[in-house]
Amino acid sequence: MLTENRPCSVLVVSGGKKGADFILRMLSPPDFQPILVAGSAAEAKQMMIATDFDLVIINAPLPDEPGHHLAMTLTDRGCEILLIIKNENYDEISYTVGEYGIFTLSKPITGQMFTQAANFLLRSRKKYQTLAEENRKLTAKMEDLRIIDRAKCVLISQMNMNEEQAHRYIEKQAMDLRSTKRSVAEGILRNL
Repeated sequence: MLTENRPCSVLVVSGGKKGADFILRMLSPPDFQPILVAGSAAEAKQMMIATDFDLVIINAPLPDEPGHHLAMTLTDRGCEILLIIKNENYDEISYTVGEYGIFTLSKPITGQMFTQAANFLLRSRKKYQTLAEENRKLTAKMEDLRIIDRAKCVLISQMNMNEEQAHRYIEKQAMDLRSTKRSVAEGILRNL
């Protein structure tokens, strides 16, 4: 998970040295590192097998494909993607890749435009990861409640307790055993 202390790992995909050099100059090392460079879509795909990146910047077109195909392929990798495309193709490609959550910029770009886009994507990624973590915690809590409720139903049906007694029983067992209510409930479900 990205934090304020952890920099953003970046893969720059550019068929031309000039474009790659421009992008590398714009990425400040405290916020963006490590930064790796691929010269083609095939090389980028190979690098993505070995390494997970937080941000992928594609300077299209690439020597082996237009660039937007690579961008769409990488969307399931959980990284933010910035696609830089020629102005004459911008409307069509931006519309196509926008549905995949890919951020696009049209050439020519200024350093300020690039920096703003990269920082926006970095903040967006951090916010997404925070929400994903909250979602994970809520899902786990819902699963805990589901298991506890199943254990209560077992206590009610097999031990002739009412709901309040079953609830109190699970809470007391958790306190006495210095355990969680879920683990007590799992024990009830295993043993009854």
